[in-house]
Amino acid sequence: LQLGRTQASFSDRLAEDKPAAPQLYDAARTARMAVYGTFVCGPLLACWYRALNHVGEALSVSYKPLISGWLREALDTSAFRWATHLHKERHGITAVQLLATKVLADSLLFQAPFLNVYFIVMGALEGQHPSMILAKTQASFHQAWALSLLVWTPIQCINLFYVPATFHPFVVAAVNVGWKATLSILNSSPPTLLRAAPSDEADGLMYIEHLTIFNERLTADNTELAAENAQLATENVKLRRQQIELWAEAEELRLKLDEQPARRRR
Repeated sequence: LQLGRTQASFSDRLAEDKPAAPQLYDAARTARMAVYGTFVCGPLLACWYRALNHVGEALSVSYKPLISGWLREALDTSAFRWATHLHKERHGITAVQLLATKVLADSLLFQAPFLNVYFIVMGALEGQHPSMILAKTQASFHQAWALSLLVWTPIQCINLFYVPATFHPFVVAAVNVGWKATLSILNSSPPTLLRAAPSDEADGLMYIEHLTIFNERLTADNTELAAENAQLATENVKLRRQQIELWAEAEELRLKLDEQPARRRR
């Protein structure tokens, strides 16, 4: 859990430091990532890879009855029926097949739902309306999932094949530092408004609702920026006054220094 919280917080710091216009550090955003990493990401990673390892062990080994055929049928009705329950171990699928199965399961059964969980949880922590969360998830999911396939497929091939099962979550958490920064950037970007024309009246109403919520969010952001600009303007006026006072004090000191040689001559 601690590892999940740490990597989530560090990921968001990387996202805050992305090349862009200068902006103030958003501590609340990092706090949300810390909550997500501690209570959502960490437990999910631990449980998923533990379950994936157990399923892999079950698929890699199978059991065959030790006695079969007519002898099994004969013993099944005799006092030696217990012998029909004896089995011998045999190999299941090959290592390459097991690896392909694990990577495919990780991409389809874990990454896809996991991305939806990320956008839903982060939207809920930001206090967004459910329709706004849905719009952002729809706008960002396919891009995020395509990136996850490009990033995680080769990494999971190495992780699940060469790394012991105990350390699978640690490798994923290490890579998640950069991956969560990418998701944080996608989550902080506004949803795309250039969509296809609504197919029916219900889609049209939902689209109008999305635009209304997005417009309200932009208005709130503009109000916040205006308040910050007013505060900066007030601080700028104070700094100019301090500059004038310092300049006046410097002039006064200069005049006093000029008067001292004149008094000495007298």
